[in-house]
Amino acid sequence: MRNDLETNEWMVGRGSCDMKSGVAVFLVLLKELSNHVDELKGNILLSINPVEENMHTGIIEGLKELNYLKEKEGFNRHVF
Repeated sequence: MRNDLETNEWMVGRGSCDMKSGVAVFLVLLKELSNHVDELKGNILLSINPVEENMHTGIIEGLKELNYLKEKEGFNRHVF
């Protein structure tokens, strides 16, 4: 394994090509959008749910928070 790691041809780590790569993409996108706030017609809410392989409990718990924010802040859903 050490030889593989030292060749720089392998990415070592459980789940390194799993949801972590998607999270990285969304963070880069969020950074880019934050540079163009004046061009946005609304707000962006980014929810990163850490649990995907355990009956999706991350998003299930996250929905509770999203519903709370919807009621508290009066969020509306818009699809573009």
